[in-house]
Amino acid sequence: MNLKRYAAAFLAAACVLFAGFPVCAADSRPNSDYLTVTGYSFYKSATGKPMERVKKDDRITVEATVKQSQLTTDQAGKIRVSASSESFRIGKDSKVSAEVTSNGQEPLALKLLFSDIIYKGTGDTLRFKLSYSGSTQPDYGTVRIFECVEYQKPQKENNGKDEDGKPKKTTHYGAPVILITRQEFDRPVQPGETFQLTVRLQNTSTQLSAANLIATFEPSEGLTLLESGASQYLRTLRPRKTEELTVRLRANKELQSPSQQLGVSLKYDYVENDERASSTAAERLPIPFDESVTGKSGMPTPNLIVSRYDYGKKVAVGDSFDLALEFRNTSPDTPVENIVLSLDTSDGLSISDGSNTFYFPALAAGGTLSQTVHVQAIPQEKQESPKIDLAFKYEYLDGAKRVPATASEKIAIPVVQPDRFQVAQPSLPEAVVQGEEATVSLPYVNKGKGQVYNVEAEMEGTNMSLLEAHQNLGNFEAGKSGTIDFIITPQEPGEVTGKITVSYEDANMKVQKLTFPLALQVSEALPQEDMTEQPEDIPAGPPAGWIFWTLGGFGVLLSAGLLIRRAHQKKRRAEAQLESFTWEPEDDTQLTAGERDGKDETQ
Repeated sequence: MNLKRYAAAFLAAACVLFAGFPVCAADSRPNSDYLTVTGYSFYKSATGKPMERVKKDDRITVEATVKQSQLTTDQAGKIRVSASSESFRIGKDSKVSAEVTSNGQEPLALKLLFSDIIYKGTGDTLRFKLSYSGSTQPDYGTVRIFECVEYQKPQKENNGKDEDGKPKKTTHYGAPVILITRQEFDRPVQPGETFQLTVRLQNTSTQLSAANLIATFEPSEGLTLLESGASQYLRTLRPRKTEELTVRLRANKELQSPSQQLGVSLKYDYVENDERASSTAAERLPIPFDESVTGKSGMPTPNLIVSRYDYGKKVAVGDSFDLALEFRNTSPDTPVENIVLSLDTSDGLSISDGSNTFYFPALAAGGTLSQTVHVQAIPQEKQESPKIDLAFKYEYLDGAKRVPATASEKIAIPVVQPDRFQVAQPSLPEAVVQGEEATVSLPYVNKGKGQVYNVEAEMEGTNMSLLEAHQNLGNFEAGKSGTIDFIITPQEPGEVTGKITVSYEDANMKVQKLTFPLALQVSEALPQEDMTEQPEDIPAGPPAGWIFWTLGGFGVLLSAGLLIRRAHQKKRRAEAQLESFTWEPEDDTQLTAGERDGKDETQ
């Protein structure tokens, strides 16, 4: 226990001894209500030269002026300051000191010096804590250095393809929409009152974050901004999240109108499909005032608002339509005069005939007026609803005084992009043979003014094999044409059936599907020829009837042989008879005279 007490005593002594150093870091408690940072400047620590931007690893010195409106200089006594930051590195060479610039009973004013601090490359806040010997309640404050440039890691080269070399599937969401609102007031603000307003920023997107948000505040003529600057910075606003900004304001002691507003304009970045883009948002936040004590006459300013507008059915690019406007005087007591209405169209809309300015001599209290404008929807690059700004200038009587006034509104006209992406019937080959590859092609052309997104094609069928049944083709820009090709191999002869489905998202982010039936007549494959090698010196075989000719020839030769053999046998018998011939008779038979005479005659 004694050791713990000694350690605590030593730590407390160290905090007092090194009050000029950031040893005792300031915690993350909220800023004190009566402590205001009225200004700051910074310069490079090594040279003392001013800097326009602060980048990662820059070593700088920051000077800030601070005012405590509820504590006098005498009441404060001795002052100690400490600092901490997630955005700056406060090392052993850094120093933090406070110099009193006020006297006696004046509200406490200080000059804070943060020397040799190093920017980490993220955020822009520098927190500090002020402790007073004459007060037990410390103050906490924040110096925001808007010139800090956050470090961005180098982006890898994006060629629009995934790791397999196929087109990446991309989805278009558009810029995240930021809603700008304020907190509720328990009571109306009184003239001359100083009050704090909480501004809420809500990211309505479900997919995209907003980054590097810069909010600029513009109070109306009856309000004074008490902040050191007219802008505040917010690093990130994630999807479906809400962040708050605090603004200190003071109402003028004499207000001519209870209708006071704080204008808020917002600039921010967002990243979609690995591409960085910027967008804006703006709003005017009304501040409630007690009408019974505003101004000398107590006359509220009458406002003109657009109570209704109608443009008929859906509007497509190229259509002309009549825009019917109805606007109303919100004051139940005060009429307005000399009303001038001006219309300013954004990209995507154009007033087709007539003027964009209209004049109305008067509008009674609580009354309405109507005006019809001929408008045409024209092509635009951005895929968003075009808008029309309406600006009113008018006058009203406040007692005997004629007072000028203005009012403005913005309306949006949804314009539908016609879907003109066309895919023709499949182009089939003239002949398809069983077992051989064939190509089926679908010609396409995008005749629309915008892209079509996430084009996919799929083929299915029976008795066939496909080289690639499903294809992710990516986005097709306006004017692109070509063919979607499938390579098939029929497995059986006869009729082969199937279908091809093409799906895509049109310019209005609606999924469209096209289906094409497929029917092919497949011929049977030809018999395969004998591809064995024949010796070159062996002639081709005889024709199909060689057997009959051979048998016939053999028969002829056999007959000739028999005849020749018979002739030889006959000849040998004759020769044998000749060798055994004798003139003597073979027997004792007597010859007749005639036979003998004849024989003699022969001799």
